[in-house]
Amino acid sequence: MAHHLYIAEKPSLAEAIAKALADINKTTATKSGGAWKVGDDEVCWLFGQMYELREAKEYDELCQKWSLDDLPIIPDKWKMKVIEDKNWRIHIRCRPGDSRSRSHS
Repeated sequence: MAHHLYIAEKPSLAEAIAKALADINKTTATKSGGAWKVGDDEVCWLFGQMYELREAKEYDELCQKWSLDDLPIIPDKWKMKVIEDKNWRIHIRCRPGDSRSRSHS
């Protein structure tokens, strides 16, 4: 069986996916910590929006103060950051079943 990591939008969806996978694979789904384990696969979840766009001042010091005349401010590349109160949940296992994790910021 292949190793897969499924990422759901919310806990109830993760549970539904895990139970469906268990039915399809004729196995059981068990919840452990922040993920459901189904055979060699895992289903984890996040909570709504996890990232937001960076503010103009985070792109360029010249944008610390701006006026309506400066609009639109359109960066060459849009940058995002983790929403501060969601930072604890931004982790994805390197591989299903692997105890190592990495953080995103």
